[in-house]
Amino acid sequence: MEFRDDVCLSLGKVDFNTALSLIHEVPLVELRLDLLSFTDEEYKQLYSTGKNILATCRSLDSEVVEFYISRAIWQGCRFIDIGHDIPNKVKTRLLRLISSHSCRWIASYHNFVETPNSKELQRVYRKLYRMNPTYIKIATMCNSSDDMLSIFSLYQNTPKAIAFGMGERGKVSRLMAPVLGAPFTFASLDGRETASGQLPYETVVLFLNTYSHGNIQRNL
Repeated sequence: MEFRDDVCLSLGKVDFNTALSLIHEVPLVELRLDLLSFTDEEYKQLYSTGKNILATCRSLDSEVVEFYISRAIWQGCRFIDIGHDIPNKVKTRLLRLISSHSCRWIASYHNFVETPNSKELQRVYRKLYRMNPTYIKIATMCNSSDDMLSIFSLYQNTPKAIAFGMGERGKVSRLMAPVLGAPFTFASLDGRETASGQLPYETVVLFLNTYSHGNIQRNL
C-alpha cells in the first residue's frame, strides 16, 4: 500500500492491533472515538507513537463528546476535532484544554441533510475562522451538481479549509479536496467507512498520485 501525507485514514470499528499496525504505517490517521472500544492503556500506546493522530467523536450527546475528547488529550493526543454544534460551555472547556496542551485542532461543521448555498457556507467558514483553529472542516450532504459548486467555492481565499460533500454525489469532492487546496482529505479502509461517501484509502491515494503525475507530464 502506498501512503500520502494529504490523505487521512479514518478508523472506526477495528481492533486495537489493526489500529496500531496502521498507525505505524500511515502518516495521518483519524481515530473515531465513538466507533472504537480500546482501553486507556491501548489509547496511550497509540498516541505515544508520535504519529499524526486526529481524535474525533461524533455523538449527539455533548457529555460523551467532552468525555472522549478530554480523555484523548490527557492520554497524549495532540490533534483534536471539535464540532460546531456542541454547547458553548463544553466548547469553552475543551478549547482551554486544547490550548493548555498546545494541541492543533479542527473546527468542524457538518450538515447531514443538505448543502447550504455558497454565501451561507462562506458565513459558516468566517464564523469558525474567528475561533482561530488550525483547520476548518466543512462537510455537507451533496444532493446535486450545484451543491458541488458551492462546496468548491469554499477554496477561494480560505487557506484553512477542508471542504467536501457527503453521500454518493460528494465522492468527487473528497478526491479533489487536496487538489483544490485542502491540507488533506479523509478516506477509510475498504468496506469500513466512517462517513457517508467515504472512499477507500488506496483509491484516494491512486487518484492523487495519478493527478500529480499528469500535472508533471503536462508541465514538462
